[in-house]
Amino acid sequence: MKKVLDRITEAYFGELGKEFGKKTQDRIHWVCKQTKGKKVLDVGCSQGITSILLAREGMRVLAIDVLEKSIQYAKNMLEQEQDTTKELVDFQTSNFVTHDFYYEKFDTIIFSEVLEHITDPYRFLAKAETLLNKNGKIVITLPFGINDWPHHKKTYYIVGILNILPDTLKISDYQFLGNWLGLIVEKNIKGIELYKLFSDMENNFYLKERALIDSRRELQKRYEEILNKYELSKIVSHKEKVDLELELTQLQRSRELTENEFREQKLDLELKLLQIQKEKEFTDKKFRKQRSYLESKLVQAQKEFESYDNNEVVQLNNYVELQKSYEKLLKEHSNLEHKYKALSNSKLNKLTLSYWKWKRKRK
Repeated sequence: MKKVLDRITEAYFGELGKEFGKKTQDRIHWVCKQTKGKKVLDVGCSQGITSILLAREGMRVLAIDVLEKSIQYAKNMLEQEQDTTKELVDFQTSNFVTHDFYYEKFDTIIFSEVLEHITDPYRFLAKAETLLNKNGKIVITLPFGINDWPHHKKTYYIVGILNILPDTLKISDYQFLGNWLGLIVEKNIKGIELYKLFSDMENNFYLKERALIDSRRELQKRYEEILNKYELSKIVSHKEKVDLELELTQLQRSRELTENEFREQKLDLELKLLQIQKEKEFTDKKFRKQRSYLESKLVQAQKEFESYDNNEVVQLNNYVELQKSYEKLLKEHSNLEHKYKALSNSKLNKLTLSYWKWKRKRK
C-alpha cells in the first residue's frame, strides 16, 4: 500500500492554504507550550517542524518516524538552522514499538496526530509510560470526531480516549482545538474532573454543529444563487435561440426573394436580348436590302455619270448624296452591333450564365 506523506511542515508555513496553515500553527504552538523538561521524544515527527521549534528553545529532541522521506525532509530543514539548534535534534527513521531506547528516559513524549493511525494505541501509550521520567508527561493531539483522512484507523471521542489509556495514566489537562483535541497525560495522578471534561466536550460539539449548520446554509444559499443564474441563463439562451431562428428565417426569406428577383431580372434580360437579336436580324435584313438598293443606285448613277457629260454637276451631287446615305447606314449598323456586344458582355449577363451553369451542375 502506498504511504501518504504527512506534510505538516508545509502546512505550518501556509503552503497548503492560509486557513489550514493557521490551524496547523495553533496546534503545533500548543504542543510546544505544553512540552516541559530538557529531554523530549517526538514520536511520528513527520517533517520535523515541532522538533526544530523545541530545539530552538534549548530542548534536546529525539525525533523518530517510520517514513524515510519524512525524515529526509526534516534533516534538510534542520540543515538550514543555526549550529546550536542542529546539535540538539536527532532525526531517525525508526518504529516506536521496536526501537531500543537503552533505558533512556524523557521529560515529555509527543504523539502529535499519531494515535489515529494506529489500530492498538494502548500498546503505544503503555510503552511511552515506561520511557517517562518521574514527573514526565505525554502530549497528544488527534482529530476529534469524524475525520475522513487517508490511513486514519480510528475516530476519537472522550470515552474512546479514556478506553485506550493504561490504568496508571490519567488526563491532567486538555484543550479543544477546533476539529482537534489536545491532551496532557501523566502517570500516578488523580486526573481531571470528568464532568468538566464532558461539559467542555458538549460545548465543542455545539460549536462544531453550529459551524456545520452555518456552512450548510451558506452552501444552500450559494446553490440557490447558482440555480437562479442557471435558470436566468436558460431564459437568455432561449431568447437568443428564438432571435437566431428568426434571423435565420429572415435570411432565408431574403435569399428566396433575392433568387426570385434574380430570376425575374434574368428573364427580363433574356427578353431584351431576344428583342435586340430580332431587331438586329431585322436591321441586318433591312441593311442588306438598302445596301443592295444603294449599290444598284450607285452603279446606275455611275453609268449615268459616265454617259451624260452635259449633266455632270447634277450627277456628281446625286452620287455624293447616295454615298452619304450609304455611310450613314453603315454607321447605324455599327452602333447597333456595338450595343449588342456590350449587352452580351455585361456582368449581369455573365453572372446569369454562371448561375445557371452552377444550377445545372448541382442537378
